[in-house]
Amino acid sequence: TCCISSLRQFMADDSLDQRVAQLASLLELDDIPRCRHALELHNGDVNLAFQALFEQRSSTASSREAAAQPHKKQQACESNNSAPSKRQDGVRKVDLLKAAVLGGLAAGPAGAALGIGAVVGNKVCKEKREAWFDDVKANVLAAQAAGPHARDTAFIREGQDLSREELAYLECRDVVVAAALRQFLLGDSPNLQLPPVLPRLRIGIAGSGGGLRATASFAASLAALEECGLLDCVTYVSSLSGATWWLGLWYSLALRRTSESEPSSSSSSSHASGRSEFGPTAHLSELRHRMQADLRFPPKSWIQPPSSLKEAWISQWFAARQVQGHATTATDYWGALLSHHLLGEERHVTLSDHAAVCAGGKAPLPIYTAVSRRSVEGTCEWMPDSASDRCLLCSGRFSLTNRRHHCYACGRLLCSACVLHTVDLSNTDSTCPICRSIGSGEMNGRRSKEGTASRPVCKQCFKTGSYAQV
Repeated sequence: TCCISSLRQFMADDSLDQRVAQLASLLELDDIPRCRHALELHNGDVNLAFQALFEQRSSTASSREAAAQPHKKQQACESNNSAPSKRQDGVRKVDLLKAAVLGGLAAGPAGAALGIGAVVGNKVCKEKREAWFDDVKANVLAAQAAGPHARDTAFIREGQDLSREELAYLECRDVVVAAALRQFLLGDSPNLQLPPVLPRLRIGIAGSGGGLRATASFAASLAALEECGLLDCVTYVSSLSGATWWLGLWYSLALRRTSESEPSSSSSSSHASGRSEFGPTAHLSELRHRMQADLRFPPKSWIQPPSSLKEAWISQWFAARQVQGHATTATDYWGALLSHHLLGEERHVTLSDHAAVCAGGKAPLPIYTAVSRRSVEGTCEWMPDSASDRCLLCSGRFSLTNRRHHCYACGRLLCSACVLHTVDLSNTDSTCPICRSIGSGEMNGRRSKEGTASRPVCKQCFKTGSYAQV
């Protein structure tokens, strides 16, 4: 913050020497020629020079840390290899002995042999699975290093004003909107008297979520707006969840048509009906075809031998998420199915590529909305089901008969025997009126069967009364 405020104070100063001195003091550098060279490369733009020098210093520090990492790993391996062999062999013998004893008690000599074989087979499968995943990770890292944006560095622009790129877009889009709005208003009333210069209007359209239903309805709505000529009067198009599936697909398909079109016809050619070769109407048939796929079953390309599946994009996509430290959930599989069927080959298009569709104000500027669920202060955060395979109170193992439950007060994973108590949470001070009305059955003038917001809590929360503060 201090660096940015200092930069703003002297950005208007025309003296190059003062800029060089100030830049060197901010970065704590004694290399004055280096600072001067950075300013000359960026045409005297102090902000860009500051970012470039800061990035170089960060990359140098990271390279030094990476160079020192193998020595640390070697030392750790040497310390671990001093006496682990007996320990690993002992653990393996204990596992084999347990399997043999349990199998022998259950089914005699044949059971003992099966138990030993299960332990050995499990270890072999685990080693092969880890080796297969390591190969996929190597392919992912190689693909990322060879990607078109591998050497690009992203910077977050601070401030609440619009960026220079968006301001330039708005200047071009305002011209398109003014002409389209005049044509739209004079469409049914040619004798309507309009002022020579219309007031500047910036209209936005928002699409809500709702899965494939929202995808189809939002696509039809935008097509209807294009049909009547009103879509050219829109500056921003925002979407959420299901509506984003269509908005992203529309701009990805429009980008493909833009690249396939000839340079002479690069501008959007509007017809008398208001349709454009890049508009949503031109892609409705493609969307209809892709939505007819059955999402309940995986594609055929996903059902193949592991040696071939290793090169598939689905494996590399999940491996990339694992490399980045993200846990794999059922939502990821659902997103992969949507990406496969709806986006198809356009799934590799980036947000930066979508800027080509809006260049020159040819199309509305898309705003893709992502919602993050965060806990309000005073509420509990539920533990994910994968956090534990045992009850956190009695340590009982979860199974098909002993299912997972959550305490509504502390959010921990518990078995059914540990959440026998239920309390009424509709009268707590931290409950909003909507939740209280739902809990008491008063929503939409209907009464629920229970009539209360009784929720299960664990023995500990019930005994201490901590549920009253949630």
